[in-house]
Amino acid sequence: MSQYIIVGNTRYFCEKTIDCYENLLRLDKQLHEEKERKSRDDAIYDDFELSFKEGRLAKDLLKEKMSMIVFASFTIESYINGYAIYSLGNKYFEDHLEKINIKNKWIVFPKLICGSDFPKDKKSWNLLDKLIDNRNKLAHDKPKRIKVDEIDSLKRNTKVKHISPSEIIDAFYELQKDLISIDESISEYLMIDGYNNKRIEKLKKSS
Repeated sequence: MSQYIIVGNTRYFCEKTIDCYENLLRLDKQLHEEKERKSRDDAIYDDFELSFKEGRLAKDLLKEKMSMIVFASFTIESYINGYAIYSLGNKYFEDHLEKINIKNKWIVFPKLICGSDFPKDKKSWNLLDKLIDNRNKLAHDKPKRIKVDEIDSLKRNTKVKHISPSEIIDAFYELQKDLISIDESISEYLMIDGYNNKRIEKLKKSS
């Protein structure tokens, strides 16, 4: 390793992703408790009140999931950018590599830097594909014009590949592991540092 270090926002993006993960676990637990309470105490609590609470929690869950997808995408792109900048320098990256899309960065950068292909047959690539698919759907949202009486039949876009919050966290570990497996020189350049790793382990145990 040379005398250079990488200074960027990867850690902060990762921390924000984990914050969202923590909030999602909390909200999911609250929603589950509300549904149990509704089935148990429907003679005591007003159905409208419970439905309102469920709806509010469901919307909060959706917003946290959106935030988690966005910040996870930021984390993964920041990490792979840092890998290229560390190896090739700021100017080369800005002049030739910066505008490559996120998925292609994971293919092009390792090939260019260490001569090895990133393993597209591994779990990491499938998770990256699903994460970026969801991120692109959010970033390029296409509202629909429908008739008022058709609103109840409006369904979620099934073309987007579903990715769970735990899979988003797994993507960090799997991508980091597979990149290091083809370029051991970056074994100390981690997407998830010790502090964030402990946070994730604690959350997974409590979920």
